[in-house]
Amino acid sequence: MNEFWTQLFVDRESQVPPVRQISDAIRHAIATNRLQGGEALLSVRQLAALLEVTPATVGRAFSLLRAEGLLRSKTGSATVVADITNVDGAAQERAKAVARGIVDRAIDTVVGMGLSIRQIRAIADRKLTQLEASRNVIFVAGARPVVDKYHGIVEAAVGPAGYSVHSYTVAELSHPAPEQLAILNSAVRLICLLSFKQTVEATLRSAGFSVPVSVLLTEITIGTSAKLASLSSDETVLVVAEPEYRNSAVGLVRYYVPDERIVIATELDRESLLACFERVDIVVHTLGCSMLIGPAGEVGKKVVQLEYYPRADAIERIVATLGEPDLRQGLTDLAPGSAAKETSSIRNVEVS
Repeated sequence: MNEFWTQLFVDRESQVPPVRQISDAIRHAIATNRLQGGEALLSVRQLAALLEVTPATVGRAFSLLRAEGLLRSKTGSATVVADITNVDGAAQERAKAVARGIVDRAIDTVVGMGLSIRQIRAIADRKLTQLEASRNVIFVAGARPVVDKYHGIVEAAVGPAGYSVHSYTVAELSHPAPEQLAILNSAVRLICLLSFKQTVEATLRSAGFSVPVSVLLTEITIGTSAKLASLSSDETVLVVAEPEYRNSAVGLVRYYVPDERIVIATELDRESLLACFERVDIVVHTLGCSMLIGPAGEVGKKVVQLEYYPRADAIERIVATLGEPDLRQGLTDLAPGSAAKETSSIRNVEVS
């Protein structure tokens, strides 16, 4: 059995529904190649028994992931991990089908206005030329510290080719300022972590933007693995993570620390965290929660940040895709492959 399943759990005290906890954890495992393409999942009943939830709960989690193209049903009713390299490509095919209908209706409308085919083609060519001349790439993540970290990494990769990198939080993407709207209108690529892909695509659709979205895959660094491996089973560990990553972050810590020595921060306000800090020896946190951890160091607690780095193949695919003549083609980006510069054999969540 893949060790991932033994680390997966459902936090009964969390406000995050069990269906989402399960789907989030599996999604992260797929994103980091811990669950690989073609690998069979536990059956609905097996996983339900392991997590002590109803089969219906597991079934709904699987359905969510199938809808995202991350799981598929195999002959004989088994559920397996889809080839993640096809996730963006499948989304592109669906987008093409919708786009053809939109373009057909738009052209019919313009023809009805009395314009000639030559005039319509000139209007379309001018817009396409503007898009091809754009050099804007956008990175989106949930928390500002994560945005700031990956902005520099993406910029170092594509900047030498003349691209300008702009980075927003998901909240900023949902309510962009006027100058951000102008950049979105001319962007050739939007890159985000897999956890936010569905949200980002829905936000873009609702705002009428057609920017291609690709996922950035990450792996835990060797340094972080070494720090976690050095934890003593006699020490109590507090895990502080955003709801999207909490289950996966705890699952990683469970690889090194007994369950009875793990405390989960379910409330991320200062008062609640201060009370938790008093009860533990070590604080393990995600990058997105780094601004909340200051008081832990002030009271003498050891602090370990879960650090992740983009996989080498992810960066290579960004550069290769942006180097294509038609920047709005070839949406299959950032797929699993070779390891990043500093990664562990333990593949886990894309927390930062």
